[in-house]
Amino acid sequence: MGVFKLIQTWWYARCRRMDLDILWPECCKAAPNLLMARGMFTYHAIQDPAWCALGEEEMRRIINNLEPIK
Repeated sequence: MGVFKLIQTWWYARCRRMDLDILWPECCKAAPNLLMARGMFTYHAIQDPAWCALGEEEMRRIINNLEPIK
């Protein structure tokens, strides 16, 4: 694996972590229920290269396992 790919992998993981730490709580606050919060987060994730790099199945698995944040 080349240096660029290693940096990209690290950066994408960091971006996904920030989404989970910042965006996911905001989705939970704004949505009336967990299904809507996951939908809002999914809308972002399917347009984000950091999430798309995981592949559809892994992205879906992670989002479906997100728990509500109060």
